[in-house]
Amino acid sequence: MAPMQHFATANGKRPKSHGRCLAERLTLLLSGFGVLVMEYRAHFLRRDGDIAGTTTLVCDDDAEAIEHATQLVGGFGIELLNGDRVVERLEPRREPKMAWT
Repeated sequence: MAPMQHFATANGKRPKSHGRCLAERLTLLLSGFGVLVMEYRAHFLRRDGDIAGTTTLVCDDDAEAIEHATQLVGGFGIELLNGDRVVERLEPRREPKMAWT
């Protein structure tokens, strides 16, 4: 199952919306049909540890969530959570140093 994503504002807080976000509604809908899905939060972490943003992933299990979170890693680290449980912490990619000739 591909993850559902919901981006937060720059201060790491979800924007206000009318009711539940799409990921939450999808999770409730699928659980009503007996399909087990889990909602994960991926926090984009600055080098100082502050949260730069958040996205929501709806995945079948931890392994799938980690796989999708790994694809999100760039200049920010990722902290992947399921509820209050920390599933994985991923370091930011280091930019290769340019060799001057």
